[in-house]
This record gives sequence, C-alpha cells and structure tokens, in this order.
Amino acid sequence: MVYVPNILASRSSPKPARPSTPTNPSKFAKKFGDVDKCPRCNKSVYAAEKIMGGGKPWHKTCFRCAFCGKSLESTNVTDKDGEIYCKVCYAKNFGPKGIGFGGLTQVEKQE
Repeated sequence: MVYVPNILASRSSPKPARPSTPTNPSKFAKKFGDVDKCPRCNKSVYAAEKIMGGGKPWHKTCFRCAFCGKSLESTNVTDKDGEIYCKVCYAKNFGPKGIGFGGLTQVEKQE
C-alpha cells in the first residue's frame, strides 16, 4: 500500500485577512508629516499654495474677505473669530458706531 498525502487538506486552511487600511503611514506622510487644513474649505494646504493670515494657513483662492470676497494680502487683512476680512469691511461691520463713537444715539440741542 502506497501513502499519498492529502494536498487539498493543507490548502483549505484560510490565511488571515489583511486589513483594508494600511497600518503603516505612507511615505509621503513620513516625509512631510501632517498637512495643515484651510479654515475656509477644510482641505489640506500644501507648502506650494500656503498663505499665512491670522495665524492660520490658507489656500490662495480661499484667502478672501468673508463679506465682499475681495482677494487679500498681508497688508490689508484683519481677522476676527477665526475669519478674515479686508480692512474696509472690518471697519464697517465691527468698528465703532454712533455719533462721536462715544455711545450717544442722538444729538442734544443746547438752548
């Protein structure tokens, strides 16, 4: 009698499944680290398109006034509560209001 090993039995044991997401960070992530997010569109901002304003990185296309949409530069940008504005819109919307800027709402006549 000749012994023949059962080849199918050894092949039937399934291999453990590989995870669908890689456990090791990509070569890009290792080299450049985490990439900053634009506060306006919440997408990644890479070094080639990064503009700093208000202490945060912005895309060049997102670096616009929140009210009028005017393209901004470092000389005419102001920030408030994480949003950026041109100096004109900032003054109109957040600047002092009223007569003489002292809080008076109407002019009193002297007799």
